[in-house]
Amino acid sequence: MTFKNNKTKIVPLIGLSTVILFWLVDAVLDIYIFKENDSFVVSLFYPAPMELWMRLVASALIIFISLYAARLINQQHIAGTHLIAQRKKLQILADALEKEMQERRKVEQRLKKKIAHDELTSLLNRGKFDEILEDKITSERRQQAGLTLLFCDIDSFKMINDTHGHDIGDRILQLFAQRLRTIIRDTDVVARWGGEEFIILLFDTHADVAEEMANKIRSEIEQYAFPPVGKVTVSIGVAHYQDKDDRHSILKRADKALYSAKEKGRNRMEVADR
Repeated sequence: MTFKNNKTKIVPLIGLSTVILFWLVDAVLDIYIFKENDSFVVSLFYPAPMELWMRLVASALIIFISLYAARLINQQHIAGTHLIAQRKKLQILADALEKEMQERRKVEQRLKKKIAHDELTSLLNRGKFDEILEDKITSERRQQAGLTLLFCDIDSFKMINDTHGHDIGDRILQLFAQRLRTIIRDTDVVARWGGEEFIILLFDTHADVAEEMANKIRSEIEQYAFPPVGKVTVSIGVAHYQDKDDRHSILKRADKALYSAKEKGRNRMEVADR
């Protein structure tokens, strides 16, 4: 910026220097080439009228060109400075916009998580689980890789609430959800269905393996001490995917199997009719 600004001062000086040099060269040419004068001083300061007129016109033209060039350079410098300032403003606006977009993305992610997860247990909620189940059933119809639902219900949960209070009941639900997450595989999907009911989706899993998982969940829940309640048990209804099953039918069969486990004494697993 400083160099460009100095050019506006240097260019007129160059023009003036060019005029002086032009007069000196022309005077030398008059003496040694054209032999019009014998004295350098006379040739320089007292040329013939036509020669003087030519020098003045040429000098004026050189000065005009140098001043015009200086003006153009100055305008270019001003335009460049303005452009740099505009670029800085645009960069500031772009940075602010990017920051706002990042904040919006964070808010959207938090909202999506809140919409898809149960507030108390942080597991998936019923609505999100329904979406996943619908998608997995569609895949299962094509691949036949094995899909099973485990419908879990904490036994005598009403008694826990009545005896220890709803705060302790909520804590038991949270601990129960944590235990489920540690027992099941990373590929399995677990959600809170509602109240003390939880549901687990096992896919790409053979029926025998799924039933072993259900028994493992029942056994490990029974062995775990839930403070301050102590022993808590769970009943599980198991429903394997069958041809022409949809979301409603497989859920209905899992729920029926769960009801059967409750009827047969709780703390057990029952498999729906195949």
